[in-house]
Amino acid sequence: TRVRSSAASDVYKRQVYNARGEEIFLLESGDCYLSVLALNGKGTWLAAGGVTSGGGALGCGIKLHDMTGRQPAVSLSWPDEILLKAQWCGDKLLAVTDRGARVISTDGTVLYEARFAETPTAMAIGEGGTLYTACGDSREAAGVTVTAYDATLAAVGTKTVAERVLSLHTEKNRVLILTENTLLLGDAALTEVSDREAVSYTHLTLPTIFR
Repeated sequence: TRVRSSAASDVYKRQVYNARGEEIFLLESGDCYLSVLALNGKGTWLAAGGVTSGGGALGCGIKLHDMTGRQPAVSLSWPDEILLKAQWCGDKLLAVTDRGARVISTDGTVLYEARFAETPTAMAIGEGGTLYTACGDSREAAGVTVTAYDATLAAVGTKTVAERVLSLHTEKNRVLILTENTLLLGDAALTEVSDREAVSYTHLTLPTIFR
């Protein structure tokens, strides 16, 4: 498929065409500035979200589209929050904002929710819907807290580090925490976290790190 976009006034459109040039999908974002798109593994559900500015205050909205056309689109909005990431985990959407995370069904029902004390500086989402976030400032005495959430967004473990967390990655029920000077590898619940030694990471691949 190929994608073409056009803009008129404050309504933004995204049109999807097949190889014959036939329009097969049209997305109108209304007054939402699109920043996040997520398609599920089967290609049957699309989540489109971004920034809204209703009443002069920034917020975010997300719209769930049934690509088969069987169900009408469902819209959700959260004032005073900024959408950071959205990812399908099976038939459920995990949406993460600067204030919290929500697991959403295709009919728009919020099944689970977790709130953040601070805006995450790094995050990672596992295939099964697990979520890892890094929150805090390494310049403060409390350091940076990495929190592990299960598929129901229950916090199942934490790890505090004294350095700034550059990135998080999860694979095979393990999580990789990359700080400014250290590479940490932990289990899914962060109960056991080991130092992979301070090395140059530019030549390492993820299979090498996770083995």
